[in-house]
Amino acid sequence: MKLFMQERWKPIAAIVASFVVLVGVARCGSGMSVYDPESASMSGSAASTATASPTATASPTATAVSSSSPGATTSAPAATPGSAETPAQASTLVSGLVTQYSGAVLAPGADGAAAREAVLSGRALDAAKARVALAPAMTAEQKADLALKPETIAILAISQGQAYPRSIVAKVQSAQTNSPVLLLVQAADAAVGYRIVSQATVLPGAPTVQFPPVAAGSLPGADGVGLSMTASDLAASYAASLAFPRPAADARLADDSFSAELLKNARAQAASLSRSGSLKQVHTVVATPAALRLASGRGALVFGILDRADTLTETTTNALTPSREFTILSGKTLIDKKAVLTSAEFLVWYVPESGKVTLLAAADQLVGASGS
Repeated sequence: MKLFMQERWKPIAAIVASFVVLVGVARCGSGMSVYDPESASMSGSAASTATASPTATASPTATAVSSSSPGATTSAPAATPGSAETPAQASTLVSGLVTQYSGAVLAPGADGAAAREAVLSGRALDAAKARVALAPAMTAEQKADLALKPETIAILAISQGQAYPRSIVAKVQSAQTNSPVLLLVQAADAAVGYRIVSQATVLPGAPTVQFPPVAAGSLPGADGVGLSMTASDLAASYAASLAFPRPAADARLADDSFSAELLKNARAQAASLSRSGSLKQVHTVVATPAALRLASGRGALVFGILDRADTLTETTTNALTPSREFTILSGKTLIDKKAVLTSAEFLVWYVPESGKVTLLAAADQLVGASGS
């Protein structure tokens, strides 16, 4: 699928493998054992289909019960220290979200939009809206693999204590290819239910990391104390390392297949455009929604969201024609001067106490297009 531009009369390589190709790179690791939490932390965390109504928004206040009696029906908060939700509650919450998401991933009309809004937020919701718009340009296999399998959910970590935002990290498999996917599920405050805020496919060769036992909860790690990088510094540095044509190398970041594929495709696209136009890519940090510490002495897991703006500028009049995907999102069938494509990048890094930061998972989705 060509997600970006073509030279008039002559196809050229895609700028980046937005959503399709880069997710394909990640699928090379499908089936690998990525996380190996302590056995106690995984006890009872493999979720079955949610027993709650799949159309109901999971509410943190309605589901919080005493951690000493996970079968209780009272609304007493869990003890602190301890996880914000019990492992059983987290399993039910995530299963309900995944079930509703998978049923509505490409559902049309107002009902489909409402179902997605009930389980997604922020850039994750923007990405879902774009996928619906771009569905006519997808293959049947690509559409089928957008859904997730609730029966494969494993709860990996839950934030510690009763403070907001509350976070749940889970692993699940995609429906068609069984690709391992990391989910970040968050409740912003007591009045807002849990939503999926990030979804990223595990990269090939991703290292094994270890969380504390799920019931104990995971402490925040955004401040970077005792870590090789802070969450905000990491996101900004990674964004700069992907800039094209002048990426800023950072010795604190390990090489990864996502950035390598991104820069490889950018160079190929720029070379194809050399006689008729130019390409520039700028990455901007949107959010670092969560950073949770791993087991003692093992570092932290950081979730980040970047936006990538691909700008193609013509140097030869009418040298570019838009792809089908560009036209769907922009409404334009002709480019006279330049085209700008916006993609959301969902990233998960492993940050050690010392040494290089490693990208564990990534997803890339075209979300907007404009031209003049």
